[in-house]
Amino acid sequence: MKMEKESGGRAAVSMVMGIVSMVGCCVPLLPVGLALAAIIVGIGSMVKNDGSRGMAITGVVCGGLGLVMGLISAIGWMNWLLFSIPPMRM
Repeated sequence: MKMEKESGGRAAVSMVMGIVSMVGCCVPLLPVGLALAAIIVGIGSMVKNDGSRGMAITGVVCGGLGLVMGLISAIGWMNWLLFSIPPMRM
């Protein structure tokens, strides 16, 4: 009888990327890419059913929250750049 090893590698990667995207939300545009990757990898892990479904769900949820927080942060950074720097007068 052959025992198959359940590997949650993709689920763990999704969870880590989701958490990092939430923590790094004050860096412009970095969390958006990480969050999208976390969501894609987490959904792929759930579809392939490679074990660790809880970590995959955590990765998707944290990725979604990181995406929202990253977009809000990016909007805040753009607002700051556009309106806090005085226009140049010639």
